[in-house]
This record gives sequence, C-alpha cells and structure tokens, in this order.
Amino acid sequence: MYSPIAYTAQSIGIICGKLLHASPMLMFYLARLFNLILYCILGYYAVKSTPFLKLAVFLILLSPMNISLGASCSTDVTLIGVSLLLFAKILKYTFKDNSLSIKNYILLSVLLFILAMTKHNFYFIPLLFLIPKEKFGTKYLLKIFAIILPAIVGCIVWSRLISGLYVPLNSDADMYKQVDFIIHNPLKYIWILISSTFVKAFRLFITSIGVLGWQDTKLDNLTYMIYPLLAGLSLIYSGAKDYILKNYQKYIIILTAIAAYIMITTYLYLAWTKVGGSIIEGLNGKYYTPLLLPLFAVIASSINTKQPDNKIYNTVYLFTALILASGALSLLTRFYDIFPYMNYKI
Repeated sequence: MYSPIAYTAQSIGIICGKLLHASPMLMFYLARLFNLILYCILGYYAVKSTPFLKLAVFLILLSPMNISLGASCSTDVTLIGVSLLLFAKILKYTFKDNSLSIKNYILLSVLLFILAMTKHNFYFIPLLFLIPKEKFGTKYLLKIFAIILPAIVGCIVWSRLISGLYVPLNSDADMYKQVDFIIHNPLKYIWILISSTFVKAFRLFITSIGVLGWQDTKLDNLTYMIYPLLAGLSLIYSGAKDYILKNYQKYIIILTAIAAYIMITTYLYLAWTKVGGSIIEGLNGKYYTPLLLPLFAVIASSINTKQPDNKIYNTVYLFTALILASGALSLLTRFYDIFPYMNYKI
C-alpha cells in the first residue's frame, strides 16, 4: 500500500473537482490532469538540471509508456519524475565547482523521502556517493546520513501504520511462503532470476518503450526499432565529453543498477508469482525506467560523444512526435476499432 504522498497531485485534482461540484467522472479526469501537470513539472526541472544527456531525459519522459502513465492516476508518475529529477540533481552537484549548500542538502533529502514513501525505493541512496567527497566539506558521512534519515524514518513509520493491511496482488502468490522458498533454495532462485530475465527479455524491452491500454496494446513494430536508435543518437550527441564520470563512479552506478534490478524483480517474484514458480511473473519494463538515466550516463561517459546538434535534436523531436501519434492511433484502434484491419493486440 502506497503512502498518500504518492497521490498528492491526484488528490488536488479531486479536491478541485469537489469545489466545482463536478461529477465523479470529471473529478477522475481532473486527477489525471493534475498528475500530468506534476509529471511535466518534474520532467522540466530534470531536463533543466542535468548538465548533459538532456535529449536522453527528453526521450525517457516522452516514451509512449511513460506518457501513458503520466496521464493516468498511477503513482509511477511520482516515481519516474522524481527519480529523473534526483539523478539530474546528483549529476549537477557532481560536476559543479562549488560545495553543496544547505538548500542542496534539503532538496536531495526531500526527493529521497518522496521516493521512499512512493514505492519504498531506497536504491538511489548509493548514487549520493557519486558526488565527490570534497563537495560536502567536513563531516561527510554525517551529512550523507542526515540526507537519507528522513526517508528511512518515514518508511518505518508508514510500514508500521499499514502493518497487517497487505493484500496479495495475485491470489496464487504468498509472499511469506515465497520468502521461505528463496531462503531455503538460494541457488535455485538465482537460476530462476537469470532464466526469467532471458525468457522475458523481449517483453521487458517492448514494455519499457510502450505496451499500452490494459497492457495488451502494442505499438507499431517500427516504433520498437526507431526508439532505440533515437536513444543512441541522444547518447552520441549528449555533450558528455565535458562531464566524464570517473571509473569508481561508473562502478557505483552499475552495481546500484544490478542491485536495484534484483530487488525489483525479487519483489515481483514475492508478490506476483506462485510459490516456487520457475518463471517470475509480472515483469514489466516500466518498473526499471528509473535505472535508464544512470545507465545512460555510464554509456555516454564511455564513448566518444559529440556536442549537441540542432539538426539531430530536431530530427529526434520529429520522430518522437510521430511515435506518439502512432501510439495514439494504436489506442484508438484498440478501444474504438477505427481501423479494424489493423491489429495492435498482443
């Protein structure tokens, strides 16, 4: 059960609807609208804050999957938007010349707190160590601890408040028995984790770009080919040569991403999969979206990049718009059958 913080924007929309004496349907759409506004605000500041990879952030924000989530009542809006903004700020503080200010400490702490209260996401904490020690001045570890303390306390308090309220996502799943299975069969679970990753690799790929509706509406096949090419262009023309991560920083990101992948996937095994299941159910690329920008930073710091080019940027903007239009067409076909000869179902 997510905390009310994850539903702040939606709640404001519903309150506005009540003040306007709107119908329940209109209040629902106001909740979606305010959630989309929050997504746009977080996305704007993420693009503005990151010293490089601005085009990559743009592409992540405007992928059909994320736009679909952004215009919904989902808590993924807060998760994705805050994750992008947090890592953008970490990159900014990593490469800026002066030391961190009190305002910087507070902002990092607030963003981590929101992430922790949204979906108990603590895996961004190690990324704080990307910021050079000298930027913190004295009492380095104490300041790091002060940044993460509100997130830890908030999560503990919320967990106690909702203890006993857990409702299984799948009637065949039993989280407690699944934990017991993993403890007594660690090697078998490692194999399940690895094999599920390979078996579900294509599903993870297409759902990270977009499978819409009730997770049953795929996009045009060209979209799944073009979007990775656009992402590649965003890395090549990222301007990263002025912001090269050191090797230890790359290792921190890679290890954090691996640990986060294991934690997210294990949670899905606990919550979605029958006890002892050989394949992890519920895998979806959208759950791993917050890991994309950190991994893009590693790649951009490891290749020969170029300075941003207006022609390349305009090309990416054009194809992104076409992809979103194609996604809208897919949804119209799926739900209203406006082009019955087209089949977008999977």
